[in-house]
Amino acid sequence: VLITRFQKGIAILGHEAVHGLLTESRSMNELLGQQVIGGLLFRSFFLYRQQHLLHHRHTQTRSDPDLDLS
Repeated sequence: VLITRFQKGIAILGHEAVHGLLTESRSMNELLGQQVIGGLLFRSFFLYRQQHLLHHRHTQTRSDPDLDLS
């Protein structure tokens, strides 16, 4: 349970970085996002951002890459 909470917290920080909300600096958001997502969750920040922004562009349509999660 503790590990799951830690991973969820890290994922939330990564999500904020994807939207450019973690810091005021875009480059710092990308650096921290890559370290958070890539380093701790073993996932590419840039691929996650690409997929996540597609989700926002196509929410609840057949083109939504997260449709099966909802």
